[in-house]
Amino acid sequence: MEDRALNTVKPAARRTFIPRKKLGEVLIETGLITVQHLTEALKLQKDTGKRLGDILIEKKFISEEEMAFALALQLKIEYIDLSEHTIEQRIIEIIPRETAVRFACVGISINNNILEVAMADPRDLNMIKDLQFITGYNIKPAISTASQIQDILQKHYNPVKSLSDVTKEFENDEVLEFLPEEKKEEEETHSAEEFKDSPFVKMVDLIIRNAIKRGASDVHIEAQENHVRVRNRIDGVLQDSMPKLPKWTQPIIISRIKVLGGMDISERRLPQDGRIKVRSKNMSVDLRVSTLPTYYGEKAVIRILNKDETSLKIKDLGLNPRSYTTISSFINQPQGMILFTG
Repeated sequence: MEDRALNTVKPAARRTFIPRKKLGEVLIETGLITVQHLTEALKLQKDTGKRLGDILIEKKFISEEEMAFALALQLKIEYIDLSEHTIEQRIIEIIPRETAVRFACVGISINNNILEVAMADPRDLNMIKDLQFITGYNIKPAISTASQIQDILQKHYNPVKSLSDVTKEFENDEVLEFLPEEKKEEEETHSAEEFKDSPFVKMVDLIIRNAIKRGASDVHIEAQENHVRVRNRIDGVLQDSMPKLPKWTQPIIISRIKVLGGMDISERRLPQDGRIKVRSKNMSVDLRVSTLPTYYGEKAVIRILNKDETSLKIKDLGLNPRSYTTISSFINQPQGMILFTG
């Protein structure tokens, strides 16, 4: 996108600009506003206490992009047009969602432990210090417009859009029916009806459905430093079952699992156990759920007990004839115990 700000700045101003001039002087020197515009805006600033830049934009003397460009010149930092940038999801997620929204900022690149952050107002030194503390990186401020930053945050942190992208390929899979305990049936039915279209309900359904479909014995939903990892245990080996999920989805997904398992969603400091019954077509599955606190937040482990798969006859276990005969004779004894170890 070609910016009017870049085209209207006088060439001499680009070469000889002296930093830290007042913003009004920068705007006049670059040819972005007139002296008359500045005089009118300064008068309004005195009467209202608003920032000069906000007044100039409100009066349509200057665009939001031009103001950001002028601030970049004043502060000697880079102006970033986010509409022309592709930012990796992993870099965006370094700054927690709540922090990014509160500060109107977004991480755009990393180089040698330096995180470059596009900000709507890089003059806020306390914000930069907070970002360094929260992320653990040295911060290199850049400037962009508040509206472009907001667009990026909505695109990458919007739960409906991002989770829908993850679940899209499974839309035609069979639907799971969660069977609540009798004493909670009325409450759970109301809850399921109210939230059946929630992306988080669909996400938990997908996690469980995918694990059952792949023959997993366990599902691990693990809180990591900057994301949520979902793994299935198949043939004794833990395997990633889907792309990494944004970090901010973790407490909501865990809460959904707690609701299904009849656990206390407000208790996050102590381990909890629960159980879920699932029915799909002619298959019935019991789930044993455990949640426990970890350094990066709560994790959940779901043990899958497929009644159809576990109802095997002895002859289907793959025993050699001698072992089969021995075990069969033991089973017919009136007392005793058979112990299998691995």
